[in-house]
Amino acid sequence: LVAAERPRDPREIRADIPRDLGAIVEKCMARDVAQRYASARDLADDLTRFQNGYMVKARPLNTLQRSARWARREPKIMVTALLALLALSIGLVSTTAQWRRANANAVHAKAESQLAEKSAAVSAERLWDSRHDAALRLMRDGQGFDALTPLLANIEEKQAAGKGAETAVERREIGMIEHQGVALIDRFIIADASPMATALSPDGKMLAVTLNDLSVRWYDTATLAERGRVDLLDILNADQVPILPRFIDDRHLLVFGEWFDSLPSPATSGGVLIDLERGKIVAPPPEFADLADISWSADGKHALLHDTHDRVQLWQVDPWRPLSPLAAERATNGVHDWILDPQLRFAAQFSGNMNELLVFDPRRLDA
Repeated sequence: LVAAERPRDPREIRADIPRDLGAIVEKCMARDVAQRYASARDLADDLTRFQNGYMVKARPLNTLQRSARWARREPKIMVTALLALLALSIGLVSTTAQWRRANANAVHAKAESQLAEKSAAVSAERLWDSRHDAALRLMRDGQGFDALTPLLANIEEKQAAGKGAETAVERREIGMIEHQGVALIDRFIIADASPMATALSPDGKMLAVTLNDLSVRWYDTATLAERGRVDLLDILNADQVPILPRFIDDRHLLVFGEWFDSLPSPATSGGVLIDLERGKIVAPPPEFADLADISWSADGKHALLHDTHDRVQLWQVDPWRPLSPLAAERATNGVHDWILDPQLRFAAQFSGNMNELLVFDPRRLDA
């Protein structure tokens, strides 16, 4: 058959012959000698590969066939690999499901947030409209000053919401109220002295009045009843009159006397700090000897204490506590004309000829 025609497939003669063994037989009986095994050793090697379950050279395998043969040859490793692949697939499916749920939740949360923001915006608009309507009613009833509160609240909230351009109406109405002029709501008479100056507390509940008898008195603005008074006769100089009262908060009042016209007026020296709740002057610390004057910060929380020897020291107020060493003043003309920054970033003093401003570190009092 080899000489005359193509030999039959061995598996057609014996169906139980394995495919690889049939391929080896066909290679041995190939008509072209070049297609046969080159030697008996090559034949023996291919038969050995067949016996051990490896791919034979007589029948090359594709990837799937090689994988199947490897699986039959290494069943334990194959099972382990399949289990790992299964676990990976399950993990991937679970992760994908969780990601989809998280994405859906994020979309839902975003939609709810947008809805809440829209609802809040609508509520804010309704609140602003109701305030504006209330302000208009107050203005029609002649209560323009009461209308300022809702109008100012609208301006503040609109600016915070980034809608400052929408405050034009409120601002115009506030201007109309301001040009209506003030209205006298009450008056009272101080019979025993002449008022020199007044100040209103930040909360509007107290009115302080300085008088020419060198006293300071404060009153309840709702009832105009006197709440307290102090006498500055032994504190201010004989040629000074308390003409500059200034609330630093709702319970403390700084009072300054009349300043010399020829000197700069920082309005921080020669003042008196009054505790309105206790009804008395905040006395200087007894530890500071030979006190000549006090220069106050604008908030009344710190002060520069000057002695009669032209020395100065920074102190904390209420309770009194020194914050710097005692230092000699660089320039003085008998007047302690200092300015003290409330944040203690600097302290400034005018030079002796009043044409130069010296700036110091208040905690060291060096230029």
